[in-house]
Amino acid sequence: MAGFGFHELFKKNRLYHEIGNKFYPFGFSRPMIRFVSDNYKHDITGVEIGVQRGYHSLNMFTVLGDRLQKLYLIDPWAKDNELDKEHDWFNTLPVAKKVLNRYKDRVVYCKGFSQDEKIISNIPDDSVDFVYIDGNHDYETTKQDIFNFLPKVKLGGVLGGHDMTVGAPGVIQAVQEFIDETGYTLQGSAFDWWVII
Repeated sequence: MAGFGFHELFKKNRLYHEIGNKFYPFGFSRPMIRFVSDNYKHDITGVEIGVQRGYHSLNMFTVLGDRLQKLYLIDPWAKDNELDKEHDWFNTLPVAKKVLNRYKDRVVYCKGFSQDEKIISNIPDDSVDFVYIDGNHDYETTKQDIFNFLPKVKLGGVLGGHDMTVGAPGVIQAVQEFIDETGYTLQGSAFDWWVII
């Protein structure tokens, strides 16, 4: 991982929390979503890859408020023995719909894998203000998600995600390669990473 600057990112995390910690209703908000909230005051369309029960999606609506006009939610929401042999984490669409019921007119449920062409083509290019990637954390899937959804983000929008941590080396590798290949400036805090397109 030559050139990644993990220690620099860690220092930014500490600095961010010392000078930029804000409290939002209903608890914790992930740093990339706080960044979007603090910097984008217009109506917003977003994408979340990896939704499960929808609690982070709910937090997005809470933090972004009425500005969040449309949120595409991408998740397989189906039990797959190859995905998880012990837990029923993926059979959570009914829970997500209940959690997000208040915002049902602003949610687009995209049931399937983020690599599926049908899912990708459902979202027009240059149409979203942010994409938040928190799906499968392996290298191949993360890199595919980054490059498949990059064209969806408007100029000046944000592409990023969660789990930029040593516990998810595939995410680190995929993000580092993306930065190396595109020249975007990596930003991040508390396991979140993002770039401005």
